Amino acid sequence: MRAYIYVFIVLLTSCNYSAIIQKNNNEIKGSGNIITKLIDTGNITEIKNTGVLNIIVTEGNKQEIKIETDDNIMQYIKYETKGNTLIFSTEENSKNTDLSPTKANIYITSNQILLIENEGVGNIYVNNYNIAANLQINNSGVGNINTANITGNNLKIDNSGVGSINLKGKLDSLTINNDGVGNINADEIPVNTLFLYNSGVGNIKLNAVKEISIQSSGVGKIKYKGNPVIKSLN
Repeated sequence: MRAYIYVFIVLLTSCNYSAIIQKNNNEIKGSGNIITKLIDTGNITEIKNTGVLNIIVTEGNKQEIKIETDDNIMQYIKYETKGNTLIFSTEENSKNTDLSPTKANIYITSNQILLIENEGVGNIYVNNYNIAANLQINNSGVGNINTANITGNNLKIDNSGVGSINLKGKLDSLTINNDGVGNINADEIPVNTLFLYNSGVGNIKLNAVKEISIQSSGVGKIKYKGNPVIKSLN
């Protein structure tokens, strides 16, 4: 049974848009002519994806939000704001059209993001970002979570989806709640205090400096670097 599970992981985590979406006769392929669109939403602190989109967040003092996709796909990418939350989706018309874009990226520049949530299909990237207080990333869809040069205080990840978690940077505190399918690679992000609650499927690599707590009933190997005080190990 485990062999089938791991094959499933490889297939899903290595696929692209054309492999994820089931094709039908009404498929709209991206033209290859990539355009961008700037959108004005007012100040936001939360981002949610329910469509087929990648979310790329970088730090900046001035908020800027940009959509990047094919010129014939742009009209199908929808967004709305609810309070401080910006919600993205991809619209399919009444003929059950499937979208197959060359690219479908949402770029967010901000220093006020508190929550990033994926319920759709697509990767989350957080690059060159300093967490002033807390940042939470939730994934219940299909896609990877990636950070590069992320620094600051507290990062919390709740994952119940399919895809790997790849973290790089340096943090004071990291909490991972995982009951999804995919590997967690966090050995290149040293953290002072690390909490792992795992009931998922996949191998896990961690890096703890001062303290570590692990509770796991999942399937896969768990390894950690550093010489932390073990607060709990179950």
